[in-house]
Amino acid sequence: MSSEKPARSPSLESFLQLMEVMDRHDRVRIEGLLQLAEIHERTANLQEGFIKDAETLVREREPADTGVAGIIKSSRRGRLTRARREAADSRQTATKYREQAALLQYQLSRRQLSLSNSFSDGRSPSS
Repeated sequence: MSSEKPARSPSLESFLQLMEVMDRHDRVRIEGLLQLAEIHERTANLQEGFIKDAETLVREREPADTGVAGIIKSSRRGRLTRARREAADSRQTATKYREQAALLQYQLSRRQLSLSNSFSDGRSPSS
């Protein structure tokens, strides 16, 4: 019993190199998706903070509901509604990116496990 590994064919070496490149690529994509999710989450948090501040200001400076003052009040509420929707969209986008990263991580793990099992069974990964 020698401790040397059996020589691998050039096609097997090429395949293993390709798998390493794919794994690195997937890890970079996962990290990128998680960073995008974090950016969107922070954006939503900032938007919600601004919304709370704006709501406080609107309440403190609440104009009468008549004439021009009523239009201004309505406009402020419309902008707050739009800001709430944008914050919710940012959170939803963050969730979508996290789900994509989780799926990609799952696929990467499955591929690595499958490859590992192929070699532990004594088979070549192409069979």
